[in-house]
Amino acid sequence: MAQVGGPLESFSSGTGGVTLADRVEQWLLRAPVAASGAVAGVCADRRTPRFFYGECAGYYLSFLANQRRDNALCSDLVERRAASVQHWLASQWESGLAFTRVHQEMVTDWRNGLVFSFDLAMILRGIASWHEASGHGVWHGEPIASALLDLCDQDGVLLAARKRDALARVPETWSVGAGPFQLKVAAALLSYERVFGGPLGGVAHRLLERLGASSGAKAVFEHPPHPALYAAEGALQAQVSGAATWVVPLVEGLCQRVIDGERDPELWRSDVLAQLIRLRLILGLRRATTDSVLTLLANAVDSDGSVGFRPVPGGDANTWCALFACQAFSWAARGTKAPDPDAII
Repeated sequence: MAQVGGPLESFSSGTGGVTLADRVEQWLLRAPVAASGAVAGVCADRRTPRFFYGECAGYYLSFLANQRRDNALCSDLVERRAASVQHWLASQWESGLAFTRVHQEMVTDWRNGLVFSFDLAMILRGIASWHEASGHGVWHGEPIASALLDLCDQDGVLLAARKRDALARVPETWSVGAGPFQLKVAAALLSYERVFGGPLGGVAHRLLERLGASSGAKAVFEHPPHPALYAAEGALQAQVSGAATWVVPLVEGLCQRVIDGERDPELWRSDVLAQLIRLRLILGLRRATTDSVLTLLANAVDSDGSVGFRPVPGGDANTWCALFACQAFSWAARGTKAPDPDAII
């Protein structure tokens, strides 16, 4: 197995040996969370929220859970952030189905015309991760669990999305239909069931059975990189039999395209680069290639620790890209032990 630690251990900002992971972590703990606990998806000018995002709140709770696990003397700030984010999520769901994104201004967003099982599953995974890491929490996400049960078809298989109303306009995009990316949904529901029990474990197993024939190499390679890598993450988290036979060539092929200079907008994204790095570290793939992708991802980090959607300087700060990148940088700076797939944000 290739070495997991390496040259990126010395990546620093040039100011007191502060690493890239440290800088991004500090931005995450400081900037994207409002006083209410709402988690911004994107921040204009690196600090002004454009919209708040439930899926991002779920990722953020998973990030805080990892902070809690990795630090015996976890800061009060982490505890306060976790409590406030859970309070905000609870407030969004107290009157029924929450909207996918909460915009600061009057904006028409097609996503708010649908309910996405992926988004809901990521929220529940974050809630479960925090409870598991801390031993406590302020909300179990019961309305979200109920909404997921309502999203199941007549055979009990979870749909990718459902319209909130019949007039909602739905574009042709990967997130609205069934696909291998739902492997990450199944893995999230298994995590939630492990902590809280309930019927979502059965939903996860039925979803895994339905995806069994479509989660192999051919179907995954037909999808854009971002959801294809979600499929890879979910397959490793759910311990899908034989996953490495298609996950490894998927990751190696996408990395080669990046290193060869391909700038397909579906590939040339900070979140995708971070996904590739995390998977490479878990799988123990060739470190020199991993470091090349890490160097490209480092270009997305601004001086304040925020991370842009594209791996180039400037642009709005993207919270989920920062969460994925922070984990990638942190894992890259560790020793030789491969990270646990279950810790993937």
